[in-house]
Amino acid sequence: MSNILAVSQSSVQDVLSVAIRAYAGHGRQYSTALLADAAVISESSVKQYAQGVGTPGLVAFLRLVMILGPEFGNAITRLAGFEMVPTETDAVNSYALNAHAAELLGKIADAIADDGRIDHMEEAEMAPLVERLHSASGAWLARRVG
Repeated sequence: MSNILAVSQSSVQDVLSVAIRAYAGHGRQYSTALLADAAVISESSVKQYAQGVGTPGLVAFLRLVMILGPEFGNAITRLAGFEMVPTETDAVNSYALNAHAAELLGKIADAIADDGRIDHMEEAEMAPLVERLHSASGAWLARRVG
């Protein structure tokens, strides 16, 4: 029992506050209203977390991790000496989805920069990227809805 690490409520609130404010609020990736809606929690709860005066329950925390990604979750789990790791190497998350979209957009931008259009050869080269993005987004949406 001597190896058990005690993590105080105030430590969790402090780290959670910094982590939430990195992602949500004015000028951030998410508004507090959008994050609350996506996580199925109240906006006042998100604001409390950001102010360091509240902490989510397990289900709300896991929803926030699902939306904000593993680095957000790691901010909290590091307090206990752990880091989150994917359990499936092919698991689709928002970062993988963004990577697929960025790869496709890069190819589109290259094609248009070359001659101002996407010809049939370039379109054929992009087809597998479109299919991967479509497949990944479908898996991501199915996971979020399920």
